[in-house]
Amino acid sequence: MTQAKTGIEFRDGRFFTAANQGEPLVTSELVLEGCIHYAIRAHGSLAKEGCAVRKFDGKTPAVTHLLDCWTEILNEPRLSEGDRAAGSLALLFHDVIEDTTVPPPDFLSPRVLQLVQDMTYKGGTEEEMVHIWEKEPFVILLKLYDKYSNWKTMGWATEAKKTSYRDYIQRLIDAVVLVYGPDLNVVRAAQALIR
Repeated sequence: MTQAKTGIEFRDGRFFTAANQGEPLVTSELVLEGCIHYAIRAHGSLAKEGCAVRKFDGKTPAVTHLLDCWTEILNEPRLSEGDRAAGSLALLFHDVIEDTTVPPPDFLSPRVLQLVQDMTYKGGTEEEMVHIWEKEPFVILLKLYDKYSNWKTMGWATEAKKTSYRDYIQRLIDAVVLVYGPDLNVVRAAQALIR
């Protein structure tokens, strides 16, 4: 699953790579297909034991969480195109290091690779809840997308876990609002969902 290092960029609704010197790719669909295929394979046949399916039912493919995060940020009109593009790719691959046997794809730009790394905590959510505040505001925003998506399927969790998770999401919302304001779709949706 290795590919040439090109660095993907998204502008004016199209994907570009450094390799094609600023010319748009033949079709954006080819890039999207490659990214989605990598995520599906990584979180399917190349997933670590117990990580190929969601916890809430033990059947739903884990990649559905990543696709949910990815589409949520791409549909956010209040973020810049560049933030939506970088954020969507980081969200699509944010669990690769923790949950699969493969690294993030090497065709990602250095910025996206850094975002993926910044979203990864070897000590899991407990470590994340302590150290996320050391990261740049954009990483905190991406974590809000991640945790909002997870919250939608938290019916399986104990009340104690739900309370801890709800409190964490509220802290993420508060931090995001300080930088991005209260009008992002993810802020409004997460706030409504955790009430």
